[in-house]
Order: sequence, then structure tokens, then C-alpha cells
Amino acid sequence: MLSFAFGGRELSRVALGTFPFDGREWGPADDPRAVSTIHAALDAGISVFDSAPSYGPEHAEVVLGRALHDRRDRAFIATKVGIRWNTVRYYQDLGAASVREECEASLRRLRTDVIDLLQIHWPHAETPLSETMVALAALKAEGKVRHVGVSNFTPAQLEEARRHGAVETLQPLHSLLARGAEETLLPFCAAHGMPVLTYGALCRGLLAGRFADGVVPDDIRRKDHFFGPDVLPRILPHVVRFNALARELGQPPGRLAIAWALTRPGVSAVIVGARSPEQARENAAAGAVALDPATCAAVEACFADAPKVV
Repeated sequence: MLSFAFGGRELSRVALGTFPFDGREWGPADDPRAVSTIHAALDAGISVFDSAPSYGPEHAEVVLGRALHDRRDRAFIATKVGIRWNTVRYYQDLGAASVREECEASLRRLRTDVIDLLQIHWPHAETPLSETMVALAALKAEGKVRHVGVSNFTPAQLEEARRHGAVETLQPLHSLLARGAEETLLPFCAAHGMPVLTYGALCRGLLAGRFADGVVPDDIRRKDHFFGPDVLPRILPHVVRFNALARELGQPPGRLAIAWALTRPGVSAVIVGARSPEQARENAAAGAVALDPATCAAVEACFADAPKVV
């Protein structure tokens, strides 16, 4: 398993995303299977686990805490603040009091004394970044948080956040079908020595070879841009071409998509969800795949002129 250095630790370049354990957007919860999936990821060499209070809401953190409470020393846990649930709907709040309340609640759900990485989930124009960053710095000073990061920020928002406190990581969307981060975000973070943990490498399974027949599961993908009736038919020919290339290379499509993402300059780790131990082990295996420039070019050629998002 490839690794990168951060905070005095060597961390796996493939991370496990826990959104699929939410029990809501991805279908009914299967907690024993989720725990087995987390254990399988850990045993396969994955040390980074990414979650958020909004996954469920709260359920993914509970499952992650249950799975790792007796293996805490082996895991680097990342979670987020800023998206909350009031029993009826989600809403944003990055005020200082809310940030502290969310952090304390996450600590309880995760069964830990410290969160390795606490990230702003999404920027929110109604709360000054100065207030949020000061609140996060206070939690770090108290030893409740080891590192502070942001997710889904633009370069301008990163610059502003950095004026008010230390921003140690970025988590952006990035995949073969969403390469906008390569234009400005990855170079910005590389220039500032900031690790980048990307998400979305498999486009919710689309690049793992599961939906070449065009049948969309009745879950969160029904609301996804890539699975829309006007977009999916235009993407599928490219996916079929990619699947064929993966077969030629002797690699499962999902493993190839993750391995490609790991080759991008400035990408430290790739966060990938899994719903079974088998998927977790398959994702972890991508961390040992080395792709040369010619293979990367062949992979990218499969998606020439495919619909993309930034």
C-alpha cells in the first residue's frame, strides 16, 4: 500500500469513505456488514477513514466508532462540521458555538478523545470564515482535534481561510469525469505543501463497471448528475471503452480508476466508499498499482469528449 506523510505519521493513500454506511441515502443500514467492511479495510492496509455527521445523519460516525473503538491506534479518523440535521431537514451552520457542539458530538459518536482531522464540510457565505477558523483553532489547542482542513473550497476560499488560521488539508471532488481540481486547486495545494484527499474517484460506482447496462439503483444515484437521463447515455460509451481497457490491462475498472487518480500531481490520498469487505479489499489493492504515463494517457483517452463536471 502506497503511503504519504502527514502529521508525523505514514498514512495510506487509499482511504475509506463511510458515506455508504449512512442507512439513508444509500439504502437500509446493515451495521454488522459495515463494521466488517471497516475491519477489512484496516486489515488490507487502509489507515484513513473519512466520515461526517451529515452521513445518516450521524449514523456513519456511530458505525465507525463502533468498528474502531478497540483499534483506534491503527486508524486516522477524519470528520467534518457545518452541515446539521434538525429532524426535518439539513441546514448549514459554521458559527463558533455550532462548530464546538458538532465536534463534541462527533467525539462521542466516534468513541474517541481526539479527532485526527476536522474539516469544514462546505463553505457557507452567511458565517465569516474568521469565526469558524478561530473556533477550529481553539478545539485544536484544547487537544480535541489534531489537524484542521476544508472540503469543497475554491482557491479564493482557501486563501481567505488561511488568513484566519492554519488550513492543513483540502478535500475536493476529483475523478476521470470531474477533473476541474487539476486546473487550480491541486497546483495551489502543491505550492503550499497542503495534502489533498480527493473524493468521488469512482463516480458512485459508475467507473467501477457496475452500471454499463444503464440501470440506475433506487438510491442517492437517482439524484446524481452523472446518472441523469440526459447525461448517463452520453457517458456509457466511454465507460464501456474504459471497461474494455481495464480488461486488456488485467485490472478491475474500479481499481484502475483509483490507481489513475493516485497518479495526479498533488493528490495525497483518494477517499473511496465501500459497502462490503470485498469492495474494501478491492479498493485497497489500487494502492499497490503503478501506472506509467502511457497507460494513464490511454485511460484518459477513454473519456475524451465525455460529459464532465468541474
